[in-house]
Amino acid sequence: MILLCLLAMMAVGMSVKAQEVTITLMPGWTWISCPGTDTLDFATAMGTFTPAEGDVFQSQITNAVYTNGQWRGTISRFYPGYGFKYKSNRTEPVTVTFNTHVSQSDAPTGAIDGVFSVNDSTQVYFSQGNLQYQASTNTWRFAEHQWDYVGSDNGNLSSTYSGWIDLFGWGTSGWDSGNTYFHPWDYNNSSGSQYGRPGQGGLTGSYAHADWGYYNPISNGGNTTHTWRTLLMEEWDYVFNTRSTASGIRYAKAQVNGVNGIILLPDDWNAATYNLNDTNTDNAAYSSNAISATEWNTLENAGAVFLPAAGYRFGTSVGDVGSCGYYWSASYFNSSYAYLISIKAASFSSSNASNRSYGRSVRVVCPVE
Repeated sequence: MILLCLLAMMAVGMSVKAQEVTITLMPGWTWISCPGTDTLDFATAMGTFTPAEGDVFQSQITNAVYTNGQWRGTISRFYPGYGFKYKSNRTEPVTVTFNTHVSQSDAPTGAIDGVFSVNDSTQVYFSQGNLQYQASTNTWRFAEHQWDYVGSDNGNLSSTYSGWIDLFGWGTSGWDSGNTYFHPWDYNNSSGSQYGRPGQGGLTGSYAHADWGYYNPISNGGNTTHTWRTLLMEEWDYVFNTRSTASGIRYAKAQVNGVNGIILLPDDWNAATYNLNDTNTDNAAYSSNAISATEWNTLENAGAVFLPAAGYRFGTSVGDVGSCGYYWSASYFNSSYAYLISIKAASFSSSNASNRSYGRSVRVVCPVE
């Protein structure tokens, strides 16, 4: 049994209003629906209500138990579109007033309308496609479709090139970080230490402008600076391996419109939306899920993100196009290497490291506020 509530997500800059929903919890089990239209931390949503020792909060696939003054388990949020059960250890009915929100708008321009937790307190939207750059006009944009990538044309690098590129050395936003190579078209591969911020440190703090999305206005992503950013290594790892989701599904290898890659499912993903095989499996084959462009519309409309296997660039040579994908993080590994995720036919890793001079894909996010 699933008790449905309207599906909507909070958006950057949206207008929200507080709303209260009152529910009576009977002794033993009570079915409840998501008390609002947003993903909500249930401890916060319950406001001043104090659960009894041993109370249980349960979704279709996972649960949490209230023990020693806190919830412990693998679920911590209400998700729109799902039903939940609450087991009260009280002997009398108790009325709970839930604090909820009503969304007034959708995701911001350039974002996929799906919310992803990147740590215990932060949620983000992913951009609608990989980041692309045109040197001749100094224009940044997101790919039109999530499966789009440039491929071998990434070898055509110069400050006047009129085509598009989408494989970048680490920290090459165009902002002069004080290091040797910082332009998007730079391709010297003699030393990774000459890319990104000098020495050790990530694309954050006083060096945040070395982050492609933070420094540059994205033409189809709101066209303002300081809107987007690249995930840290620990945030990539949290998205893939740690976060709690309504369905228990976080990712799945796939072929979308004939393109190999990996799908990320939002926090509130409903498994009934589309049947995915070999979920949360690092060594699954791309062919586990063959999804047409028409079918992908259903997944994307429900907030799914696709990271295509766009290959890599070393100098002006491009390789692994269509077979492997590599996505930079904003985190450094050492003075010559930075962290990235790697997607391969028989493996996946959310915490690999690579020479900073290599050209890799960039997928950025913006905050849910």
